[in-house]
Amino acid sequence: MVVFFAYLAIWANTDFIAGSHFLFVDERLTFNGVKKILNAKDLPNFLYMIFDGNDHRYGRILWNSMAITSAIPEYFGGESWQIVAGRITQAVILFSAYLVFSSFIIKNQALKIFTLFCLLVIPFSAYYQTLPKTEPKQLLFLSLFFALYQNN
Repeated sequence: MVVFFAYLAIWANTDFIAGSHFLFVDERLTFNGVKKILNAKDLPNFLYMIFDGNDHRYGRILWNSMAITSAIPEYFGGESWQIVAGRITQAVILFSAYLVFSSFIIKNQALKIFTLFCLLVIPFSAYYQTLPKTEPKQLLFLSLFFALYQNN
């Protein structure tokens, strides 16, 4: 099931990567913000883009986490690899949130597998694993909170 999910995530996220002109408006927004971080002209500009960047729609954690995971792919493969890295980052974060929720909060082994399967196939999963948004990070932080809360 995990391998199948990973295969679908990679397959879905390598479509329309020829350049930023193919991107949906929401993805273009994050793409441009990450590109500004990765291609800053000097250190003061780089620090400004990390801490403020003139765009407060999604929060700096989205821009900075995507910039961290996209830096090396963008350096070696250009825009296309930056797009794929940003999308794959979202898919990994979403899957991690589902895994934490189903593994640490639910005690019954059969129910864990069933819950993970249900979370992977709900309709918004495909949307959030292919489009950079803040919700996967929120789900990860919430699932970590509930897992730690339950343990304490």
